[in-house]
Amino acid sequence: MEPTPDADGVIRVPGKAPVMPFRKFESVYDSDAYPEDVRYEYVALEELTTRFRISFNYQLEQMPDNAQRDVILEIIHKHKDYLASLEAALADVKDQTA
Repeated sequence: MEPTPDADGVIRVPGKAPVMPFRKFESVYDSDAYPEDVRYEYVALEELTTRFRISFNYQLEQMPDNAQRDVILEIIHKHKDYLASLEAALADVKDQTA
């Protein structure tokens, strides 16, 4: 019997990494409320961050020792710093165009 996705669209099999099958991703950003020329990017970013969250949650559950957790935290902090700078840049642009 093939495993089926749960309510989050994730296939979870004990002892294996969770999998999000490639399918049309339902997104609040895929509507006429958002400009058509950037809608795809919004949906893709939301899907990417969802996959990231699921993958890291699984990895952290499986980490047997602190050394591995330290590596994961280092990776997270590198991306967190980038996202913080991106957020600041977007806020600056928003302030300049307001």
